[in-house]
Amino acid sequence: MLAMRWSRALRLLGLVFLVTFLIATVTYAQPGQPQGAASPLVKLTNDPGTDIRPSLSPDGKTIAFQSNRGAVDRYHIWVMDADGKSQKQLTNGALDERHPFWSPDGKLIAYDVNNAGVREIWLMNRDGSQQRPLTKIGADSHFPAFSPDGKQMTFYVYKEGVLSLWSMNADGSNQKPLVPGLADQSRGQCTFACHQALFSPDSKQIAYTGGDHRSIYIMNADGSNQTRMPKSKPLDHQHFPWWLPTGELAYIVETVTNAEAYTDAFVIKPPDGTPSLLMGHMAQQGPIEWTPDASRIYFHSPRGGNFDIYTIDLTAPGGIETLQGTIEQSAAEHPAELAGGPGAPRPGDAPGGAAPAPASAVESQAMPTWVWFAIVGGIFLVLGLLVTVGVLLLLEHRARRPRRPA
Repeated sequence: MLAMRWSRALRLLGLVFLVTFLIATVTYAQPGQPQGAASPLVKLTNDPGTDIRPSLSPDGKTIAFQSNRGAVDRYHIWVMDADGKSQKQLTNGALDERHPFWSPDGKLIAYDVNNAGVREIWLMNRDGSQQRPLTKIGADSHFPAFSPDGKQMTFYVYKEGVLSLWSMNADGSNQKPLVPGLADQSRGQCTFACHQALFSPDSKQIAYTGGDHRSIYIMNADGSNQTRMPKSKPLDHQHFPWWLPTGELAYIVETVTNAEAYTDAFVIKPPDGTPSLLMGHMAQQGPIEWTPDASRIYFHSPRGGNFDIYTIDLTAPGGIETLQGTIEQSAAEHPAELAGGPGAPRPGDAPGGAAPAPASAVESQAMPTWVWFAIVGGIFLVLGLLVTVGVLLLLEHRARRPRRPA
C-alpha cells in the first residue's frame, strides 16, 4: 500500500512539473515582444564617465559624442559605430571639447573648445586629425552646425551677459551676428544655448530656440524675416527644433508639473501650417537625435544611474511603448530643476550636472530564457513539493482511519 501511495505521489509531482513547464513557456512568450527578440532599447555606452550629446553622421553609421571619461573636469570628443561598437577617442589633453556636429559629407566634425576660459569653434577630420580653430572671437562660441550644402555654419556667442546667434562660412570666414541679443541676462533670460540652430534641407532657412526657451523661430539664412513658429501658449516649453527631409519643421514641447513630466514632438509646415503630433508622451527630455525617417532615436539619459547614450528602434515591437516609458522614467529624464522655469540649468552638459537616477526595468536587456525558466520552475518546484507532501499526509491519514463495517 505504501508503495502504491508513493507511486501516486510521484505521478502527481510529475504532473506538477509538466504544468510548470507549460505555464513557464506560455508566460515567457506572452509579454511585449516575441521570444528571443532583441529589446527596442539598446544602451550604447556603459562607462563611469558622462557620455552625452550624440550626433549621428549623415550616412547613419557613426555617432560622435562628448565624454568626460578619465577627466571629470572636462569633456573630449569620441566616436563609435551606430550600434555602440568601436568606441574611439578623437580629442584629448587639457582642453574642454563639446557639442560635435558632422559636415554634410561626413568628412569633418565641428565642435567647440574651451581654452583659457574662452570657448571657440574648432574643426577636425572625422578620424581626429588636423584639429584647428575656426573662430577667434574672444567670447564663448559654441554649438556649431553645418548647413546641408556644406557652405555655412551657425553658432552661438555669449559675451557680457548677452547670447547672440552668429553665422560664418564653413572655412571660418565672414563671421557675423544674425540675431544679436537673442537672450539677455538683464531681461531675466537664460543665456545658455541648449542646442544647435539648424539649417533647413535647402540651406535657405534657419530654425532656432528663442531667448525665452519657450518658443521656436525660423528666419532666412541671412538673418532676415524672423518668424515665430507656431503661435504657442505662454507656458509651453518649446525647443530643440529640427528639420525633416520634407522641409517640415519638428520641435519638442516639454511639460513639467508636480504630477508628471513628459515631452511631445510636433511637426509643422512653415510658414503658417497647423502643428500636428509626431510623437506623444515621450519620457525623454531632449535633445533627441532622430534618423531622417524618424524610425530610430538616439539620446543621452541618466536613467541607468549615470549619463549614457541609448538608442530606441521605434519600428521594433514595443518600440513606441519604450519611447513613452513610465512615470518613473519620465521623472528621471526631467530633473526637478526644470519646474523652476526656463532659466534652470539643463541636465548633462556639465560634469555632475544632474543627480543619478535609479535604473529602470526598461533598460534591462531581455532576460535569458534559462534564467526565466529557472525562476518560474523553482517557484513551481517548491509549490509541487508542498502539494506532494500534503497529498502524502492526506493518504497516510486516510490509511490509518478505521473502516466502517460493511
